[in-house]
Amino acid sequence: MGAWLFNADRTVLAAADVYDAATRAHSSGSRLDRGDFPNYFRLLVDARVIAVRDACRDPRSAEFADIYFAPHGVVSTLDAPVRWQGAPVGVLCCEHTGTLRSWRDDEISFIASLADAVSLAFEADRRREAERALAQKLVLIEAQQSALLRLTAPVLEVWDGVLAVPLTGGFDAARRAVLADALVAAIRDGIVHAATLLELLQVDHRHFSYYRQAARILGVVEFNVRGELCVTSLGQRLLATGEGSQDEREVFAEAIGLARALRPFASFFAGEPLDLGTLTRRLVVLTGLSRTTAERRAQTLIKWRRYVQKPGAEKTGGLDLSDPAPQIEALVARHNALVKQQTLLWLMQVEPSKFEAIVAELLRAMGYVDVVERGGPGDGGVDVVACRVDAWGHRAEIAVQAKRYSAPVGRRFVDELLGAFRRQRYAEALLVTTSEFSAQAVQAASGEPNLKLVDGPKFVDMLAAHGVLLQVGRFGELKRQPTRAS
Repeated sequence: MGAWLFNADRTVLAAADVYDAATRAHSSGSRLDRGDFPNYFRLLVDARVIAVRDACRDPRSAEFADIYFAPHGVVSTLDAPVRWQGAPVGVLCCEHTGTLRSWRDDEISFIASLADAVSLAFEADRRREAERALAQKLVLIEAQQSALLRLTAPVLEVWDGVLAVPLTGGFDAARRAVLADALVAAIRDGIVHAATLLELLQVDHRHFSYYRQAARILGVVEFNVRGELCVTSLGQRLLATGEGSQDEREVFAEAIGLARALRPFASFFAGEPLDLGTLTRRLVVLTGLSRTTAERRAQTLIKWRRYVQKPGAEKTGGLDLSDPAPQIEALVARHNALVKQQTLLWLMQVEPSKFEAIVAELLRAMGYVDVVERGGPGDGGVDVVACRVDAWGHRAEIAVQAKRYSAPVGRRFVDELLGAFRRQRYAEALLVTTSEFSAQAVQAASGEPNLKLVDGPKFVDMLAAHGVLLQVGRFGELKRQPTRAS
């Protein structure tokens, strides 16, 4: 008996749980691709139950004859699609070994009823998720309503359905957080891969929203007609200035003066002598914020003004040389971010087997032995297996799952790998992806110290550190590994 679930576009069926009555064992992780079994996938769209007496010869199931039925002795099958909102989301499968079996009416009715029960459970789960999301949004709306009624400064959308007053006080330093130089330069260079961009800026998703919104408020970036974030002429001028220079402060001051969201504080930036208490009270009146929050915003405004009013360095008459190290470090960081993005985009284009082979090659380069690629249908959620041998000759086996994903990898894959890790008693487990991990996935992995998550940028770093595809140059820059002569 097995339960299989479709992916989002219904091109793959993945085993959620398969129970073998003979061995009393559970397994998961196997995959069925629509390209390999087109007839079976078409049947699942409309069929109520697929009851097959001779599984190897019946055209409804013959696609599985050589690949699965014959090696496992399966002679008869009984399948029932699970539906949600009229479309199949999975299938329940029963397999019979031994002699051919003609399925009785009560057995057919039972699996159909069981599929209906799973459909109802699926519907209930989706409804609970929708209700939770709606409840959270209602709480947010109610909390903002009173402030919106009194708000005179503009309200900007930070992400879908969430509003924020554009005076984010969560930034630690005026220049790095407000000007968002690194973000502007990354946009100019075309760095858009989410995990790579977050690594370059050294922020999480929430603070990235602050960076992006601050850059938009100050007019150094904007969205074009295609919805892409691009650098404005003011942003180009900012990039042309030296870090911490008087020119940079002048561009920053100009951006503040042009920012519509900061117009209520024009007199303050012009030099009006307001202390923290007075500025806090003004913010409370203008925005309806609590005093505590308004005080944090006021401290941010004070930092901004202090930065733009900071006097330039006095000329000493001696040799005046600038330090190129910060610019070199920033250039290398952006170069490496672009290399990582290009490498990850390339990895997304290779065949799954090629990606698993690259992971296997990395393990060998890291000193693992007996590296075996196991990916494909029936891999049980483990794509590569290898052994680590310590100085005393003790062997520890590691299980690796490799995911070529553009979207964040969810908790389901962590749970799947943990299941294989515990059932087969591996010493270590590694989940590698070309993207990043959802918060739920990170939380699920945190309870097992021997399970490591490797996101896209970290994976590229590991490849370069061990000379697989890439290498690290003398200045810390990532570059392509020279092709070995044949």
